[in-house]
This record gives sequence, C-alpha cells and structure tokens, in this order.
Amino acid sequence: KDLPIFCNGKLSMGCQWLGKGRIGALMKKIGCFVLTSLTFLIGTSFPSSAFVSAPRNPAERNMTQAMLNGYDEATWAKLMDNRLVYAEIDDLVHNFNPEISAAWKNYQDRRLEIIQNIDNLSAVKRNMDNLLEEAKTNEDVEEMAIYAAQSMGLKAVIDGMKKSKENLEKPISSSNASLRTAQAQMSASVRTLMINYKNLLLQKELLRQTIELSQTQLTAEQAKVRYGTGILSDVQKLQVDILQTQSRISELTSNELQMKRSLIQMCGWNPSANPEIGDVPQVDEQALSSLHPEIDIKKAIGNNYTLIEERHGKHPLNQTGRTAWETREAQMEANLHINLQELYQKVRDAKNSLDQARQSLENINAQLATAQVSYRLGAISQSQYAEIQIQQKQKELEISAAKMNLLLAVNAYYDAVNGNAKVE
Repeated sequence: KDLPIFCNGKLSMGCQWLGKGRIGALMKKIGCFVLTSLTFLIGTSFPSSAFVSAPRNPAERNMTQAMLNGYDEATWAKLMDNRLVYAEIDDLVHNFNPEISAAWKNYQDRRLEIIQNIDNLSAVKRNMDNLLEEAKTNEDVEEMAIYAAQSMGLKAVIDGMKKSKENLEKPISSSNASLRTAQAQMSASVRTLMINYKNLLLQKELLRQTIELSQTQLTAEQAKVRYGTGILSDVQKLQVDILQTQSRISELTSNELQMKRSLIQMCGWNPSANPEIGDVPQVDEQALSSLHPEIDIKKAIGNNYTLIEERHGKHPLNQTGRTAWETREAQMEANLHINLQELYQKVRDAKNSLDQARQSLENINAQLATAQVSYRLGAISQSQYAEIQIQQKQKELEISAAKMNLLLAVNAYYDAVNGNAKVE
C-alpha cells in the first residue's frame, strides 16, 4: 500500500510516505531521479523574446534566423527591414508585437519543453524497464514490483504529455484559440491605425494647400481694401480662416506623432525608431459585388475564433447539458449572421458616401474649369477664383475621408469572415 509514487498517472510530490527500509530506500532513489527529470517542466519560467533569434536545440544549430522562424530568406529580409508594409502586418504582429510575440513564444516553449521532458522521461522509463528485466532474472519479487509500478507510472505521464504535445501542435485548438483571437484583433487594430495615420497625412497636405490658396485670396482682398474697392471684414474673415486651418494642422501634427509611435511599437519597433511607413491599399470597388453575407456566413462560422474555442472545448455528456450547449452555439451563429449583415450594410453605406463625394468633386471640378476660363478673361477676380479652388480642396478632403471609411468597412467585413467578429 506504500508503493507507487505514481497514482493514476499523476506524480506525488510528497516523499514522506515512500516506505521504509530497503523498499523505501529504492523508492526514494527512483523518486528523486524522476523528480529531477521533471524539474525543468515544473519550475521553468518562460522566456519572452519577440522571435526565435538563436538555435534552441542541436537540431537547429545550422539553421538561419529565417529558417528558425519558418520563413524563406527573402520574406524574412523584408520583415527585418526598416519599412512598415501593410501586407506584412499579420507577420509583424505575430513575430514582433511585444505582447503577441511573447505569448506565442511561451506557447511554443511549452511544446518544446514537453518534447524535452518526453525524451527525458522515456530515458528514465527505459532504465526502469532494464532494471525490471534484471529483477526478473534475479527473481527479486520486491524489486520487480517496484520497477513495474514505476514503469507503468512513467508510461502514464509520457502518454499524457504526448496528448498535450499533439494538442499544442494543432494549427487551431482550444489551447491556442484565445491567442489566435488576440493576434487577429491586434492585427486588425494595427491595420485600422495605419489607415487612419496615412489619411491624416493626406489631410495635412490638403490643408496646407488650402492655406496657400487662402493666402493668395487674402493678398488679393488686402489689395482691394487699399484701393478702396474691398471690404475689411472679408480680409478679417480670411485671416481667421487661415489661423483656424493652421491650428488644425498643428493638432494633426501632434496626433500624427502619437499615432506613428503607437503604430511602430505595435509592430515591434522601438518608440524612438523612424521606419518608413508604406502606403495602404485602395479598395477594389469592383470586387465589392462579390460580398454576399448569406454565402459568406458559412465561412465566417467556420473561421470564428470564439466558435472554434467553443467547438474544441469540453462538452456536457448528459442530454440536458448537451442541449443547452447546442442552443448556445446556435444562438452564437445567429448573432454572427446578424453582425455580418450589419457589417455588409456599413460597406454599402460607405460606398454610397464615396460615390456622393465623388459626384460633389466632379461638380466643383466643372465649376473650377469654368472659373479658370473666367479668371483668364478677367471676368472674375483672383480672390473669387481662389475661393472656388479652396472649395475643390475641401471636396478632396471629403473624398479622402470617404475612401478611408470604405477601406475600414471592407476590412471589418473581411475580418469577420476570417474569424474575428463578435458572436454576442
């Protein structure tokens, strides 16, 4: 009754009941041997480096950094350059985002540690099996019982570790579903931030051009006032408009610096770094006709991280619990369907807003073309001509905002189809 320190495949950490005398001495010797083998698994604190920078075992000794991280050399070189590219966001977040990369590193380290412990304990088990064979040869019943029990206990632990390893090696499983959700949400946030950042830069440039036109208009109005043909209040209004636009540019510049700092940090750069920020893609508006919520919902359900975690979780065995679980999952799928339809409607609304902005720009461009001819013929003043040019810049600002909103809406829809969407 004092015998195995392995009970139902679980390791007892207590040594006070290992037994006495010859059997107890043998048990303590074996127990210490096994416990030493398990110390690495039980007592290790996981590292949190952003990516695999050096070989972790002899098998990786001759592998390049690209190979260690699962990339070809050309792709890894692009990820490691000093340029933030929109298409690389998922990989940058996975490998270099401080929180996400550390979480994945810990996840992979768990798998590697389990493999190492499986190897260690397999060696211990082989030793036990050899001792068991020696005990059989010597017909030592007491040692046979001890070594047989130890071998069985080790086998149970090794089998359990192999199941854990298999679960960790699955591309999608209950053990990594929440991590995949966090990564997808982080990538979506980075994409949104990059879109807003690039749109901010465009807004600044258009406002700068507006100030130049306003300065031209102001100069013309000041000249008219000097010659007694202008109105002082018009000059004062233009001066106020210029000051307000300059203030807007100053606010955007402050936001620009903060947004860039957050953007590069979320992709792994130091906050003081100055990587080049690439362009964001334009929406393929013709491809919008391929969006069909009633068809895409099947893919969205299959990819949804929350539903995946629900499917891979432990299910109730009794009928009542099973029915409740099925009802909950059906409700989640129905909610996802509603959410996807709402996201699709936002895409349509954003597209309509862009079309309206384009029509407004087309109208002002026509007015500007007419005004240009009139100005050359002397039919309108420079100030009047500049006023129409300013209106045209304002319409261009509306276009840039509408394009940004459409891109954000399309991204949100595709994110939902690819698994990152609410099911509440």
